[in-house]
This record gives sequence, structure tokens and C-alpha cells, in this order.
Amino acid sequence: VMEIVLVLLLAQSLLGAFDTWVIHEWRERLPRRPVARREVGLHALREVLYAVIFIGLAGWQWWGLWAWVLATMLLVEVVITALDFVEEDRIRVLSPLERVTHLLLAILYGALLARLAEVLWTWQALPTELVASDMGLLSGIIALFGLGVLLQSLRSAHAWWRLGSSAPALTRPQSMHRL
Repeated sequence: VMEIVLVLLLAQSLLGAFDTWVIHEWRERLPRRPVARREVGLHALREVLYAVIFIGLAGWQWWGLWAWVLATMLLVEVVITALDFVEEDRIRVLSPLERVTHLLLAILYGALLARLAEVLWTWQALPTELVASDMGLLSGIIALFGLGVLLQSLRSAHAWWRLGSSAPALTRPQSMHRL
């Protein structure tokens, strides 16, 4: 089952990289738009979570309470994504390409959660411990992608900070709706 989980992570990372680099960076130029500051900040948070999840699953089994920590991170990612959906709809009109990409990412994430739930259920019953695990080349690729998404999270955090420090307070858009 872990091989399937890592393959789903691989697919998620490739599609996520397309979303980040082609749509957010190249087409929308989000890191350069002060109105997108909150969205970029949410991306930075989600990316750092993905980095921990990718690197963690590439090399470790999360037994006992660690399984619950991992499950919590996966659920926090869902909340961040929901907030991101609301934020991006607040500030811009998404292209059909971005909408379809987000739909595919959500479907992949659902498949990942379904397969990983089986693993986490087994792991949570074991003594609390992080156990080294190696799935060969797949582990190496996922770990490498984890480092890549960690670097992207630092880039997004820097853009978030830069957008906040460069935009005068009076020109920042205010949300007309509150959650």
C-alpha cells in the first residue's frame, strides 16, 4: 500500500508543480501582486506541510502517536486548501485551466487520503516511534521533491513578506466578506 501512496504523492507533486510554476508563477504572477499576499501566504504554509509530509513518508513509518500527528497535518492541509479556494475566488477569476488543475489535485489528494488512511490505521496501533523505511528509488524521488517543495515554501514566504512590506497599508484590498 505504501508504494501506491508514494506514487500518488509523486503524481500530486508533479501536478502541484505545474499549478505552482505554470499557473501561479508564470500566468498569474501571484508573488508579484500585492492583492495576492494572503493567497501566497497560504501557499507557503501548505508547501511547508507538504515538505514535511513528503520527506516524512519517503523515509519513515509514523507509528503510534506519530500517525495522529501525520493525520493532523493532512487535515490541516485540507483546511488551508479550503481557505485558499475562498481567497483566490475573492481576489481573481480563475482560468478554466486552473480550475481543472485544482479539481485534479483535489481528486488525487482524496485518493491519497483514502490509501493513507489504511496505513495510518495500522500504524496508530503500534508503539510510538518513527521507523526508518526505504522504498528504493521512489523514496529518493519523493524525498527530493520534498526538498523542492521546502525551497518553494521559502520562496513563497519571502514573497509574502515582501508583498506585505512593499504595499502601503491604505492600498491593500479589504475583503467585503468575512468567514
